[in-house]
Amino acid sequence: MKELVKLLAICVVSTVSLGAGTAHAQLGGLMKKPGGDSGQSSSAMSIADWVKIADEAKGLLDKSSGALLEAVASKEQVDKINELKKAAAEAKDDKAKKELQVKIETETNAALKAIDYDKAASTLAAEKNAKKVAAVGNAAYNFVLGVLKDKELLETSNSVMDGAKSNPAALKDIGKVKDIVSSVSGQMSSMSAIMTNLPKLAKVAKVELPTSSKAAAKEADLG
Repeated sequence: MKELVKLLAICVVSTVSLGAGTAHAQLGGLMKKPGGDSGQSSSAMSIADWVKIADEAKGLLDKSSGALLEAVASKEQVDKINELKKAAAEAKDDKAKKELQVKIETETNAALKAIDYDKAASTLAAEKNAKKVAAVGNAAYNFVLGVLKDKELLETSNSVMDGAKSNPAALKDIGKVKDIVSSVSGQMSSMSAIMTNLPKLAKVAKVELPTSSKAAAKEADLG
């Protein structure tokens, strides 16, 4: 499983740095279609469907990264992120709120990337808290699922925007697609680094990590 997740991370990074077409050729067709086994061609996806996937991915990553941070990061790291979340919630200006939200994502990913996952897995196993172990395993699962959905977004963004150019009603949403692609691309490297370590936590929880963006999400509330 660890090797599989590493391969998925390589696919993600290749997609960002090379573009979907080049990555597909160099990886021998491992990324045949968006989402792995969806069977849906990228040209068939509307902007509305694409944005829906983007919203699902962000929701999964926001909640799972928060749960993972709470479970395996230091109190100082958790408190720092919580202060940023409080500031974002209290921000009156939309621009300031958006900047804080981006900072929250960046700081959260940086904190998770810096975790000693071997130590975190050992600590989690030693706690013998079944509810926490299950929640952490499910959070790891959802994080990987969110990254797989983001990979699908990057693979299909160009074709989705090309399709929108022939649909006047969808033209107004092209800017939103570009903003999402920019945001996802900016975070992908750190998310991929985190993903390669999550099998260590999933192994403690006996959770099989997803390999398709179409997999169902799991409950990951630490309670």
